Amino acid sequence: MAGFISPQQYAEVARDVFGRPNRNMQKTKELDREIHESLIGCSYVVCSELWNMIQPHANHKLHGSHPIHLLWALLFLKCYCTLPILSRIVGTSDREFSNRSWPFVEAIHDLVNRVINFNNRWKNWNQRSQALASLDDVDCPCMEFYPFNRGMYSHKFNGPAWRYEIGYSIFGKDIVWVNGPFKAGESEITLFREAGLRNSLEPSECVECDSGYKGDFKLKNPATGANRSEREQKSAIRARHEIVNGRLKQFAVLDQVFRHLSREQHGFCFKAVVVITQLKFEFHGRLYDVDYDVVYHNH
Repeated sequence: MAGFISPQQYAEVARDVFGRPNRNMQKTKELDREIHESLIGCSYVVCSELWNMIQPHANHKLHGSHPIHLLWALLFLKCYCTLPILSRIVGTSDREFSNRSWPFVEAIHDLVNRVINFNNRWKNWNQRSQALASLDDVDCPCMEFYPFNRGMYSHKFNGPAWRYEIGYSIFGKDIVWVNGPFKAGESEITLFREAGLRNSLEPSECVECDSGYKGDFKLKNPATGANRSEREQKSAIRARHEIVNGRLKQFAVLDQVFRHLSREQHGFCFKAVVVITQLKFEFHGRLYDVDYDVVYHNH
């Protein structure tokens, strides 16, 4: 692999890959950025950060890789077209595209424990509220399994899907928890209790969630608001979390029906997108602030 690369250098690589003219005009540069972000889902700054984080820990699968191959992986995640289309966009063979892009999907996935930090939920904490994060599940459609597996059914799509838990910090505005994939038929309370999040919370800590979560005192759904002001604050927290989910679904690999049957492969893609989205928050600004001062006296 090449050494460390600056965002400006990545911009030059991207122009070569996607056939944009290399000009110094500011208007042209802005157009380049818009086009490339629509194709790869992130800025050159994030591309540079991903490459520089992966480069020191590159494994044998990345031997001989070039910065363009990371762009191929991002193109795959963002557009999720068929392989012949993707390979034609970048001007290579189907086999070469697959062999070079997929190791970078795995490599981005491997950054998840470095980028997603559960302790970040304490950032900017108000020292009063017991809830430091909001929790929601994200379903991603997938191909039908044979034989039919009822446990894969998602009511959101009326079909099979993989389900993930996403935690977003209330005060620090970071993605702080990701877990999955699970079968979409698994209930929210089962995942909360058995998949690790409940046991990761402090004894007095709870999480904000929607009405689908119930049956545990650590889950604070809309019904637990003591007054109108608290219910409005809780609603704003849930609304902001939906924006986070929407940012993830901007990557077509999570929004379209996943054409591969491998649970592991979908997990690689989902967590790679989570890593990219969190880096976008860090480098280009987090979501808006929400007034939150809810205290659960009967916790």
